[in-house]
Amino acid sequence: MKVYAITGLLGAGKTSACEYLRELGYPTLNLDDVSKIVLDKNTPEGKDGFAAIYKAFGSTVLDSLGNLDRTALRKRLMIHPHEKEKLELILNPRAQNYVRKIMTDWKSQNTEFAFLEGARVFESGFDKVVAGVIKVTAPEKERVKRIVKRDSMGKEEAEMLVSAQDPGMIDRFSKIEWKNDKALSALQKQIDDFIISKREK
Repeated sequence: MKVYAITGLLGAGKTSACEYLRELGYPTLNLDDVSKIVLDKNTPEGKDGFAAIYKAFGSTVLDSLGNLDRTALRKRLMIHPHEKEKLELILNPRAQNYVRKIMTDWKSQNTEFAFLEGARVFESGFDKVVAGVIKVTAPEKERVKRIVKRDSMGKEEAEMLVSAQDPGMIDRFSKIEWKNDKALSALQKQIDDFIISKREK
């Protein structure tokens, strides 16, 4: 079994790529969902992570029901960026352990290929547990258009979001690129070609 990570900037088309991969029968896992699960006090996998978050940040990052308020946590990290490392030390090992368990399940089911989807693959260390990292790319103008449509957002706000993103590690360390700058069928053709090329090796 080979597992690849799919990353990219906002509006590039990571989700479209993963939707097509699922249509082809390959399992995908969204790393944003994983980060929620492993810090959720209401899941068996998240109780320990939630306790660690509470110990590190206190009640200021909880909502009125005592659950983790991710918006409040993001705001706190914006005000105190030095605390980001504290969060990553709690989140990243737990997320990686959870993903490894999922990967073991995939392997037991004789899965040929599987994919992890996430914007922060390198920052969270997932590049070390996969066979390779694929970046999905699209022109900035097209990404803005997609965000406006997807999130019912104003154009100016979408442009601010896009311009604030730093491609950084994605551009430097991703070895494979799927270009999503034309029709969806063009992206799907690249995915088909990728699967064929990896199957032949």
